[in-house]
Amino acid sequence: GEGMPRKLLFLTNVQADLLSSTPGNISKIFQTLDIPKPKLVINFLQSLGATTWYSTLPTGSGASTACLQPGVVPERLLWEVPAQASEAEHNLVRFMQMVLIPLAVETNAVVIGCANRGDCMLMTAFSEA
Repeated sequence: GEGMPRKLLFLTNVQADLLSSTPGNISKIFQTLDIPKPKLVINFLQSLGATTWYSTLPTGSGASTACLQPGVVPERLLWEVPAQASEAEHNLVRFMQMVLIPLAVETNAVVIGCANRGDCMLMTAFSEA
């Protein structure tokens, strides 16, 4: 919720590679940020298909399936009606609230995922929860 202290560390790919290339760097970061040793790593793989992601796709005669992911059809959601897409996204946020965030807190989890809003349904739902 709002007003709760959070500790976040955003890294570019180059920074993450540099950080992970030297043994002990991760432990030093946890110590510096006063973060307890994590017992779990949650790695959200990119999950395309959110309504926000679909809204960024090219439309009309300029839409080409060549630039899209397999199975993606321009201007057509994966659900029969948009209300189903909204319900699925809402249910995903509730799952994060009820299951994954309590688990992450209990285990001092490190959460890894794409920070670009809308590029990953799972990370977007996690951050909205």
